[in-house]
Amino acid sequence: MYRVQREIEGDPLVSVVIPTRGDSARVWGVERCFVVEAVRSLVERARYTNIEIIVVMDAPAPAGVIEKLERLAGDRLKIVWYDKPFNFSEKVNLGAAHAAGELVLLLNDDIEVETPDFIETMVGLIQEGDVAMVGAKLLFADGRLQHAGHLYNHDPFHAYFGYPANHLGESSVLACQRETSGVTAACALVKMSIWNEVGGLTPELAANFNDVDLSLKIRAKGYRILWTPYAVLYHFESMTRIPTVNLDELKVMRERWATPLKNDPYHNPNFEPLRDDWVLRSR
Repeated sequence: MYRVQREIEGDPLVSVVIPTRGDSARVWGVERCFVVEAVRSLVERARYTNIEIIVVMDAPAPAGVIEKLERLAGDRLKIVWYDKPFNFSEKVNLGAAHAAGELVLLLNDDIEVETPDFIETMVGLIQEGDVAMVGAKLLFADGRLQHAGHLYNHDPFHAYFGYPANHLGESSVLACQRETSGVTAACALVKMSIWNEVGGLTPELAANFNDVDLSLKIRAKGYRILWTPYAVLYHFESMTRIPTVNLDELKVMRERWATPLKNDPYHNPNFEPLRDDWVLRSR
């Protein structure tokens, strides 16, 4: 399949913001410290080199983690300490406040780079004038699809969640760079000027829906969000915390975004509601 590979204008600094507790777990049969391996994959696999890596670390860090990060990233590394109760949004906002780049790459610590040109691919897309944010294709450890853009079908979903990685989707939607209503903050490139314009992530959404909220704030300002299948990363989702949905966060979302969550412009009302894929309504 042919693809358009956009030429990057200039050499913009990309500030990679990684919130972490320094946790470890077994992946593919091997014990790994998530943030160390995320940074290793950035340094050793990603081809784009004009980056700074901002690690927002819970204090105190596990033994040896900071030293390993310093050996991997050298003078490209900034450590920002966080000593309050868990709040993902606050941690990311804190990291972004220390960023020097015109672009900020939000990256979870439980990520591993698969396609070496993923940053160039995302930068090329975000340099279109009215594009504010670009998301990536994320895979579970077993190769199934974790993220292919958000789908707001009465509730927020990851489109085609859990499908095979090579699944094309309806009308090959999973094989195309396309506009979408939102993308996950597990890997999202955002223009810093627009990040500041919308106020970053909402601290009231400490764990869940903060990326949905960010996406909807961006689109409410008239900007576009793109998703690309050509930036591929593994996401060992929720291995670093127990996944729970806070009812207060759900209430905030339903009060703030009731209409957009039911009227996704990139969805078709003839498809079944409350699904993460495109299936015609049963008649």
